[in-house]
Amino acid sequence: MAVTLGTNDYPLGASGCSTAADWWGCEIRQCTSFCAWRATHDFGLRNFRCPGNARVWGSWFAARGYRVDSTPAYGAIACLQPGDNGTFDAGHVAVVLGVMPGGVVRTESYNWCDECCAYSQQTLQPVGSRRYIHLGTPVGTATVGGAAPLPIRPVRAPSGGSGDLLLAAVILGAVGLGGYAAYREHPQWFHEHPGGSTFG
Repeated sequence: MAVTLGTNDYPLGASGCSTAADWWGCEIRQCTSFCAWRATHDFGLRNFRCPGNARVWGSWFAARGYRVDSTPAYGAIACLQPGDNGTFDAGHVAVVLGVMPGGVVRTESYNWCDECCAYSQQTLQPVGSRRYIHLGTPVGTATVGGAAPLPIRPVRAPSGGSGDLLLAAVILGAVGLGGYAAYREHPQWFHEHPGGSTFG
């Protein structure tokens, strides 16, 4: 399975909002969940737990040694504070797809102001206070697009056991009840990705 920034390959992308938590502790189909997917799946970030609302992501990553600055770059996570391009009180995070003349930034995200819990791409006017989290080069992207997923650790049910029960136990052990809620809502994704390599 190839992964490409700029496409809606987020595995929890059914329609509508949900209060269920994903594998990282973010609410499903929110901007934070989508960026957690990109960070773990495309950049190989491990042991990630959602730091909270989008407005705190820049300071959270900076405190852990990641480069966070005002320079947009392909694949960086843009951290929009409340009011930035119409962002609400929780802020917004989005993945940078490109930088255009005049500092205009093209991004992708979930739950943009007028896209309730859905994928969209945005054109953001430059704002001096915006910060960008630089996670590095996407895994497998020698050229733009075609990033390979992280290796999958197969999980097999013991002889005579239930694969679904074992998979649920792995999810609970790895990420707690939030991950199990994601499994209950999207079991097919877990069956297609045994071992849950994107749990972080």
